[in-house]
Amino acid sequence: MKRLIFFSFAIVALLASCRSHKNLERSDNTVDKPATNTATTPALDFVRNVDFKYYTANFSCEVEGIAVSGQIRIARDSMIWISVNKFIEVGRVVITPDSVKGFARVVNKYFTGSFADLKQRFGLDLDYASLQALLLGNLPPRCLSSGKPERSGDMVRLAFKQGQRQVSLSKTAASNLIATIEMLSSSPRQLIKIDYKNRRSVAAQPVPDRLDVRLECKLRNVSTLFALDDIVLNKRQTYPFAIPKRFNRL
Repeated sequence: MKRLIFFSFAIVALLASCRSHKNLERSDNTVDKPATNTATTPALDFVRNVDFKYYTANFSCEVEGIAVSGQIRIARDSMIWISVNKFIEVGRVVITPDSVKGFARVVNKYFTGSFADLKQRFGLDLDYASLQALLLGNLPPRCLSSGKPERSGDMVRLAFKQGQRQVSLSKTAASNLIATIEMLSSSPRQLIKIDYKNRRSVAAQPVPDRLDVRLECKLRNVSTLFALDDIVLNKRQTYPFAIPKRFNRL
């Protein structure tokens, strides 16, 4: 049962950072440092982010040998809605900046609580703003530069501090798009690594559609390749969510 419960929320965890933060009220397109580019040629520490108001995408992936599909909907800075399917819907999750709610049909259980509750119950440390940024291939908020850019050919390596996290990434100098990102915390030791293997043009913006994700956390280590299709930006969606009455609280 624990494996089934974990699986219902693993898709969220794979796309999330491994250390929660409070009061993340700024956009994922805003960072303290590096400073915004003012020159004709972007500086080496400039990162190009995807700008959006609404986001929708279908996904498919395999976690611990189980292949699933589903849909992700985002209303920027306010809600992430995820439906997970295996022939039929097996679970649904709604994430806001201060809460996480979800249910798993396979075990007739539901969870509702804060990010602190999620961490205590499942050993998963999440925060809304970083999850949103990582899904779009953006630089997470509140990243402060912790070293000089290191360039090798067309690739540039950048290092940041985000509270207790260490964040390192590589980007292409030509596009200023993140190619890979790692987020590490030491207590407990947790790591998430994402390789943005491909991007497609959506509304004239390069949006990731293949994410090779590795999560190492207290509960277990998991990895998967997220394939995203039918990506749409800036189309308003609904976010239906209701916990079935017959379900029991986890």
